Amino acid sequence: MTVRTAQIGSHPELVDLRKVADLGRISGIARRYFEEIALPRSSADWPYSQGEETGALQVGLVWVALNMAHNTAPIDLPTLLTSDRITLARDVMGIMDHIDWETGELRDGFLPICRS
Repeated sequence: MTVRTAQIGSHPELVDLRKVADLGRISGIARRYFEEIALPRSSADWPYSQGEETGALQVGLVWVALNMAHNTAPIDLPTLLTSDRITLARDVMGIMDHIDWETGELRDGFLPICRS
């Protein structure tokens, strides 16, 4: 479903409401991953425990990777958002490890458990 949200000159701005919902779910998945999986780790060499600014950057990278992967190989976002911690960790870490940052495709045959 596409809805006109604004008229700027002769160019209407269009928003796909499904995409807006997907972006919200991706944000929720990234936040949940860091709250439940990444941040509780206490290892000194764990890259996500190096301060608030670094953590925010890492959340952003996870968000971008999830969005890119979802655009090339749809992820079942509602299921991943409410999945158990093991599935959440496996899918997010797998996507981060196997994403091609130029194309958004997942390499090496990796498939998320929660896929559409």
